[in-house]
Amino acid sequence: MGVLATRVHFPLRGYSHISFMAPMTRYAANGAGAAAAAREFKEMVKQLHAVGIEVILDVVYNHTAEGGDDDPYLISFRGIDHKTYYMLAMESYVQIMNYSGCGNTVNCNNPVVLQLIVDSLRHWVLEYHVDGFSLPHQSQGWCPSSSSDTGMVPLQLQ
Repeated sequence: MGVLATRVHFPLRGYSHISFMAPMTRYAANGAGAAAAAREFKEMVKQLHAVGIEVILDVVYNHTAEGGDDDPYLISFRGIDHKTYYMLAMESYVQIMNYSGCGNTVNCNNPVVLQLIVDSLRHWVLEYHVDGFSLPHQSQGWCPSSSSDTGMVPLQLQ
């Protein structure tokens, strides 16, 4: 039995993602992989549009499934460049902050991260044809002192 077989790494909230640009495979038909999940999502959007229903996608960019400092698994941004992608404690610039309650908080103040978010939103519009977005935790990950007076960075799809 492998190590991952004894540990449930991804919480079942529905927002623990490692890719901002792909539908979660568990929302697809049983046994479907990533490619099938993408096809099914596109077909769903097409069918909803055919009957006049717009698709608003609920997206969460304030954390990832990667966990925090106590999580030994490097599956995404922590393995690439955690200082860019996650908010860190000001005292040490090592400890990952957890304002999201999910183990980490994505650093939306960083231009690289902000570009990833904008690219992701654009991808969902162009590739999956969604009509809009709900960003329920949009203020987590933005720091007022480094972005704007309201603590939000304006996003504009180009």
